[in-house]
Amino acid sequence: GQVAPVFDESVVASPELDDETLASADDGEDALWRVGVVPMFGGDSLQRRSKPLQDTHHAENAYVVLHPSAREALDLGRADRVRVIQGSERVIAPLRYDDGVPPGAAWLPATSCLSSRLGAAWAPLELEAADAEDDR
Repeated sequence: GQVAPVFDESVVASPELDDETLASADDGEDALWRVGVVPMFGGDSLQRRSKPLQDTHHAENAYVVLHPSAREALDLGRADRVRVIQGSERVIAPLRYDDGVPPGAAWLPATSCLSSRLGAAWAPLELEAADAEDDR
């Protein structure tokens, strides 16, 4: 006979996410959620420390990508860099737009030097336009 797949639909969250954060996601609030993948050549420390691999265009991953509608929704104007705020951590990142990123999501790869200073890879975050003087 055929074996039916078993799916566990219970909520599994990163330890950095508290109950209040998870509840806000279900409330329909207009939170911006960080999403992203482990990029090519970012899977382990050997790959991340290999100069030949990191010198390829595949290793370029220190930026944030938003849906084009976010420019107006987040009042980013002509900003080409943003301040990414997640919990008490803040970093400055180059900004790009792409229709492939869903509205309400901020694509920021995991395991990069930039994202290592932030919190959970799949969690709410805030973005603000960064000034030219911002270097953090």
